Amino acid sequence: FLKQSWRDKAKELFEKFATGLTVLVDFKTLFIVIIISILLWFATALYNYLIFLAFDLQPNPPIYASFILLIFVAFGISLPSSPGFIGTFQFACVLALKFFKIPESTAFSISVVLWVGNFMPVTLLGLYYLKKEHFSLKRVRTEELARES
Repeated sequence: FLKQSWRDKAKELFEKFATGLTVLVDFKTLFIVIIISILLWFATALYNYLIFLAFDLQPNPPIYASFILLIFVAFGISLPSSPGFIGTFQFACVLALKFFKIPESTAFSISVVLWVGNFMPVTLLGLYYLKKEHFSLKRVRTEELARES
């Protein structure tokens, strides 16, 4: 029921996903991945909460608000969106913070600060390593196009 090109893409995606799971075969690796994932989620939740404190919200949202926000953002950015999740990230933040009676204007401001704090370091590090490894975005794109054809 799907076009051949779509079936080929879906098969390739599934194979890549399955290949990625092979690292989880042994228990030790799986355990390490789980621990690192939990630590990253807690670090991100702490970052969210520190942003709440920086905005001096009255009353301060409970600590679990940062986890609720994290869950909403994770779902929000999984939706198709513009590059950098602009729009869906902000919408998810505003929606999550409504549960804690944070005004939309403040919630949007929080979302922008969170987005900059999440997106900019990763982007700048990526650009740094592109330069360090003597890559260029044009070269990466050219190699990608060559692989596709």
